[in-house]
Amino acid sequence: MSASENDVLDPETGRPRLLARRCSTCVFHPDNRMHLPPGRLAEVVDANRDAGSGLTCHQTLSYADTGVANAWCRGFYDAYPRTLAFRLARLLLGGVTEVEPPS
Repeated sequence: MSASENDVLDPETGRPRLLARRCSTCVFHPDNRMHLPPGRLAEVVDANRDAGSGLTCHQTLSYADTGVANAWCRGFYDAYPRTLAFRLARLLLGGVTEVEPPS
């Protein structure tokens, strides 16, 4: 898989794609819809925050085969808006391109 297939950048706008709202199984819903084991969400959050990156929504990854291009997770974006990747998107790219989550 090439880097472009993993990229959240929208080729038309040049800005990162961000889900307009949380997907149906977002790990940031309070009821653990992904059935993550205890501590797993904290590991994912810590790893992405430490890297200064956004978190790509699992429903937009190629293995999900939803037809929706990679996009940042809305739950992570709302919870951690000061992550370096999000700040750079706002400052250098003029923001994000919101896209509808997979149905």
